[in-house]
Amino acid sequence: LYAGAAKGATVAAWKQSARGERAHLWGTTYGQVLLDLVKAFETVPRAILADMARAKGYPLALLRLCLAAYRLNRTVCIEGIYSKKIKAPRGITAGSGTATMELRRSLLDCMHQLESTYGTVLITKLDVDDLTLAARGNPTMVIEVLTAALNDVCHDFEQVLKMKVSTTKSVVVASLPSVAVAVA
Repeated sequence: LYAGAAKGATVAAWKQSARGERAHLWGTTYGQVLLDLVKAFETVPRAILADMARAKGYPLALLRLCLAAYRLNRTVCIEGIYSKKIKAPRGITAGSGTATMELRRSLLDCMHQLESTYGTVLITKLDVDDLTLAARGNPTMVIEVLTAALNDVCHDFEQVLKMKVSTTKSVVVASLPSVAVAVA
């Protein structure tokens, strides 16, 4: 799993680099915002998952079973030494069979809102809890689109979903440094 994740991140980085170079060759500006949610699996509010399940037709029996499993006592083992048992009051278990799908579904409304607001001007890619927003065009348009989309997404993530966007792992990159600085 780790090697696959690393490979996926490498491929994503190369694809984004190629898009930036292509925009430069075409004489346009390219910018992107890479957002990471802080401890997404550990902090997703279970009530939001339940609301999502009801609204999206997710099988409630399956969600109840998963939530019951997430509430089981847990321990941490490091080199044969175990912690005391703890019960997680929120979050879902990363690596469980349904956790990735549940997390992605809880982010769907935000993705649909981006699509309906920005249409084809904004390129979005959601990879579990990592969101990429990208735009290509003249520098002013790229700055305006990415700034507005970033504000919308951060509001949705932090106010609606009650999840924090990482200030240390989220970055802005652009084919022009001035664009990256303006968006950041």
